[in-house]
Amino acid sequence: MLFVVVLRAQPGEPQPRYSKLEAKVKAAYLLNFTRYVEWPKTAFSNGTAPVVIAVLGEDPLGEVLDSTVRGRTSSGRPIVVRRLGKPEEASSCHLVFISGEEEVHLGEYLRPLARLPVLTVGESEEFFEQGGGIRFVLIDGSVRFQVNLRATQEAGLRISSRMLALATDVVFPEE
Repeated sequence: MLFVVVLRAQPGEPQPRYSKLEAKVKAAYLLNFTRYVEWPKTAFSNGTAPVVIAVLGEDPLGEVLDSTVRGRTSSGRPIVVRRLGKPEEASSCHLVFISGEEEVHLGEYLRPLARLPVLTVGESEEFFEQGGGIRFVLIDGSVRFQVNLRATQEAGLRISSRMLALATDVVFPEE
């Protein structure tokens, strides 16, 4: 089940750009995205191959992501997390998270993944323009997400209507 969490700092507390709570919420979303996205069978080497979540570049989620997915499954497959330094390493992954800190590298990170069965998730304003699939946004203190169906369909991915219903915005392919 997907969910929305409102992030609130305690009165008088400084608000860090990326709080631990925000990291927990985003990690939970990444886990849940694997459950509401269907990859083509060719995206897996066999019936028991794991779902691979990767962080490309700067990793603001760290141990939070590891602990969120530890021992969890998606469609009966185990989930593993990888940290990547180069976009070429992401071609064998299923979901690739690119933090907003990597905004200057978006084009070089997303270009090699275009039309591969990889769900890309990012945070920056330019993410959709560069061909990203799902973008996290903060709306009134809540972590929400937007979906670029054009990019996900070109990648051969099918997104559940239940997930699309929770998106704040969906970019549809041009007819």
